Order: sequence, then C-alpha cells, then structure tokens
Amino acid sequence: EAGLDVDVPGFYRIDANFFDAAGRPVGHASFKGDLSSGRRVVPLELYGKVLHDAESAGPWVLRNLRGYRFREGEFPDRERMRDFEGEYQTRAHRLSDLTRESHLSDHDRHMVDLMLQDLARGITLDAPPLAAPGS
Repeated sequence: EAGLDVDVPGFYRIDANFFDAAGRPVGHASFKGDLSSGRRVVPLELYGKVLHDAESAGPWVLRNLRGYRFREGEFPDRERMRDFEGEYQTRAHRLSDLTRESHLSDHDRHMVDLMLQDLARGITLDAPPLAAPGS
C-alpha cells in the first residue's frame, strides 16, 4: 500500500516497480481508481506467482512510485503527480507462503464466462486467415 496526499479529487493511476533483495527488478504494480481529497492509501499488489517465476527472494522493495490524475475532456488529459523519491521495503514473507497459481482478475473471469456462453450457443471466434505475401 502507498500513502498519498490527494489535493485534487479525481480518477488516478498510480504505478510502482518492485525489486528483490538482490536489487533485481521483479514486477510492476498499478492502481486505478477514484480518490477523494485528503490522506489516502492505495493498494499496490504484486502477485505471488510473479515472484515464484522470478525465483525472487524477499524482502522486496517498492521504488519508482509515480502517477497521474486523468483530466477528462482537457488537454493535456493527465496531470502528473510529483514522483516519490524514496523506497519502501516490504515486511518479511517466505516465498513458500505466496501463491504459485496464475492470476485471473474479475475482468478476466468475466471475459472467459462470456466466451464460454458464446461457445455453448455455437458462436466461435476464429482467427482470420493470414494474407498471402504481396496481396
């Protein structure tokens, strides 16, 4: 989680990079959502399988925290936040305590459900044929 002081309420995107104990980059986390004015905390989750796949040892360090507020209908359409200069070290976690399962978001699950419903009704999604060279 990252603590932020929000001056202007709105829809924000916050990004951060994660590094392992050896300083290797191992992942990226994002938050998108509405934030009201005041002191706010946003979740920045790094899924366990990412750490397993990287054979990454913790504790992990969050760096390069950055973000912007969307300004719908305006130009420019984003107002950048001041980048966070520091870093945050996670508490100790054993890699064996973190999931090895692939992550499916609620959106991913919904899309799979829609595709399965289409298949049950006989609707398929076929890839278009590749065009012949020079055509």
